[in-house]
Amino acid sequence: MLKSQYAIQAIETQSLKVGSIAELNDPSDCAPIITDLPERYDDFPDLAIRHIFGQVSESLGILCFTEAIDDPVLWSHYGDSHKGVALGFNFPDSEDVKPLHYSEDKPKISLWDIDTSIGTALISSDVLFTKATSWEYEKESRKVLRLEDCQPKSGHYFYEFPKLYLKEVIVGDRCETSKTYLYHLLGSKSYANVSVKTAINIRHSFKINIA
Repeated sequence: MLKSQYAIQAIETQSLKVGSIAELNDPSDCAPIITDLPERYDDFPDLAIRHIFGQVSESLGILCFTEAIDDPVLWSHYGDSHKGVALGFNFPDSEDVKPLHYSEDKPKISLWDIDTSIGTALISSDVLFTKATSWEYEKESRKVLRLEDCQPKSGHYFYEFPKLYLKEVIVGDRCETSKTYLYHLLGSKSYANVSVKTAINIRHSFKINIA
């Protein structure tokens, strides 16, 4: 889910902004318990996390997705208070988009298993794919990317997706961008077989209907 202008930009440029590990909205996210620390960190384990993952965040970035497209809370938090637009993708297995694991316990990782230069060890570990159980309603999946494989622009990084991955565009109930405009935009950019729908707030309940 994105603000309308960013969703339009994503369609136009065929790219998604890659999130920074250091700037996630939950400070406990991607902040594991690090074991086998040198003695100098015994009294300052949080310093070790900031130091080590500060380096990792310079090498890796994250794309976040949700399956809970009909959840009004997500539209409120991430969809610009229902004024935004959601982009629906169908990724092949080769893209390695993984669902998150939700747990009461933080993941652990040994200092010796962390490659702070390119972050290779973290891409397939639980460290970047585990959040607290209170986030479970988001039904989140993630794709972890090496920033060196992304496109830098204006201080940010972008993942260029093949057009055939985009399958639907969903307009928020309060969104001022029309479905007609989006169909025209998709056609002008040579996207094929992309449906455009609306996330309608059902007036007699707290549910959302995607139609």
